[in-house]
Amino acid sequence: MAEGFVLDLRESADQLDLVYSRNEARWKTFFIDWLGGLNRRNAGVGWWAHVSAVKNFLSSPLGNRVFQLLALREVVETQGVERLFVLGAHPAQIRATERWAESSGISVRATWRARLPWALPRLTGLRILVQFVRAVRHFGFRRPMPVQAAHPPDLCIFTYVDASLREGSDAFFGTLPERLREIAPGISTMFIAHVQAPLAATLPKLRQMRWQPYLPLFDMLSWRDFAWALVRSLSEALRMRSLRTGDEGWLRPLLLDALRWDMGPGAYFNNLLIYRAARRMAARLRPACFLYPYENKSLEKLLILGLREGFPEIRIVGYQHSSITPRHATLLFAEGEAGATPLPDRIVTAGEVTKDFLERHGRYPEGILVAGCALRQTWGEPFARRASGDGRIRVLLALSSSIAELVRGVRFMMAVSACLPELELGIRPHPEFPLDRLPAGEREWVRSHAKELGGTPLADNLQWCDVVAYASSTVAIEALMRGRPVVHFPAGDIVGADPLIGDAPAFRSKAASAEEFAAACRRWMEMDDGSFHAFAVEGVEYVASYLKAPDEHSIGLFLCGSR
Repeated sequence: MAEGFVLDLRESADQLDLVYSRNEARWKTFFIDWLGGLNRRNAGVGWWAHVSAVKNFLSSPLGNRVFQLLALREVVETQGVERLFVLGAHPAQIRATERWAESSGISVRATWRARLPWALPRLTGLRILVQFVRAVRHFGFRRPMPVQAAHPPDLCIFTYVDASLREGSDAFFGTLPERLREIAPGISTMFIAHVQAPLAATLPKLRQMRWQPYLPLFDMLSWRDFAWALVRSLSEALRMRSLRTGDEGWLRPLLLDALRWDMGPGAYFNNLLIYRAARRMAARLRPACFLYPYENKSLEKLLILGLREGFPEIRIVGYQHSSITPRHATLLFAEGEAGATPLPDRIVTAGEVTKDFLERHGRYPEGILVAGCALRQTWGEPFARRASGDGRIRVLLALSSSIAELVRGVRFMMAVSACLPELELGIRPHPEFPLDRLPAGEREWVRSHAKELGGTPLADNLQWCDVVAYASSTVAIEALMRGRPVVHFPAGDIVGADPLIGDAPAFRSKAASAEEFAAACRRWMEMDDGSFHAFAVEGVEYVASYLKAPDEHSIGLFLCGSR
């Protein structure tokens, strides 16, 4: 037995990387089945408003915290410890660990600070009141935009807008209204907007839109709706302790903490307003068809419930509009869960790859998924293979997701440079995680060993490079379309985040170490032109199936009467 075992649960630590990778599939199934069972038992407006109910690893901390505790148990059960010291644990994780450890004879030692989460429940009511005041401030005194339609619109398109809103193209649906009128002349369309921060800068833009009317969904709200959402949120906060959590009672502290988190930054109050506004909008406009971006979020469930209560005859279509990764557990159902979940009448996917993945793994109702097209993406022709007479290997490091991925990606490339002297590195960081957020040592290394390509055209980056390195970035998809091989490297994700799902092409390599990455780069560089071209063609075909180009048939799928 090991004494005084120290375990670091922080995502920036690499102590548990192998544990996660070995158990990912099994633990993801456990997580989906556990939350899916809760969803079946508690389905209803009050439950679906919880962000943490939908298994989303990005919008709620619940998934990562559950996986961290499963890793802790795995280490303890396989290595054996008499005394366990845990670093980076959340108070709810400590309470859950103590529950489990009581029956295992393990001593769990926490600092007094970690044992004082008492203030969080008391702050829940205050957080709800703050959201109430903010919503009333922006929408309670606002003069609603007039609805210009003389007759019920044929199609209402729900979308998310922020200060980047511009004329001529929607962030999720591109130029779909014009495309629809090409195949169905005279069809009337209207955008229903969920306005995101900064509200003060975004709301005035909606009145200025000329190419399509944009109606803020919350313009439909009355003072009665704000009061209802406030009372319902406060009553939900009070009843959480009586919630039935199923067989995994040791996880109860994590679940209750996540549900309280939903009441604050988790947008519970906002989701209740979505439900009330959708019900009023459907009853007032009575659209024949309603289209929205399908991600199976909590917000969407409240949207659907409100629409069907407000206008039962409405037909609802969801658009699965982007790439999918193994981390998107929110798109997957437990046995019987889909039957208790508010779902649209049809889900149009961006192409065959995502449709096949969801049919194979998602437990969706038969016939609900149809392969459609990608509305936002525009692909250029593949670039010619770069002549490498200088002996250099140009690698584009495409980053996304998090600070942890940024740091780990740069550190991985530091290791690669030691075994690939011919490396010439360009780094394309995510706008939300720029290079200046690196630790000092890594930042200094980047200055002397790499080009910063943030804010530059992606097409130029892809033309410049020989190989694209990625962990979770969808740049990998466009790289394949542009004729560039891609190499996936591990970035310590608790659940895999590679967007190249299904039968990914051989133009995608995987490298678990710096040495494997260097070998993959040299293999692509040394390959003869004929073989390289054959692999490149396969990559283009994969992306063309993943994000299918629009045609008359696929555009028609967004109208409720087509099949």
